[in-house]
Amino acid sequence: NASGQPLRGIPVSLVSAEASPEQILSSKAPSVMTFTDEQGRYQFSQLAPGRYLIIINRKEPAISEGLEVSRMLPYLFYPGVSDLQEATAIILRRDPPPEEYNFHLAVPD
Repeated sequence: NASGQPLRGIPVSLVSAEASPEQILSSKAPSVMTFTDEQGRYQFSQLAPGRYLIIINRKEPAISEGLEVSRMLPYLFYPGVSDLQEATAIILRRDPPPEEYNFHLAVPD
């Protein structure tokens, strides 16, 4: 949040960067979704190498305890931009282990 505290229950999606912009923006591209934990961390496992986009609040049903906070957040792409053209694709390789990708969200306390 704005005080630097982690946000729990925020929906985070991973989508192939190879999908068309129309598929990504309409949520028709296949994706994997998870929620942030008590420390504001999220994790995806067993992913194939490739290029991906990380998206906060993608148009998926919000079913988490963070629903109220989630509604205050915009639809964002990593590294914290709202425009797909400005999104940074992450590249997953088999080696070395993947790095962490963080969003810093200015959500009121």
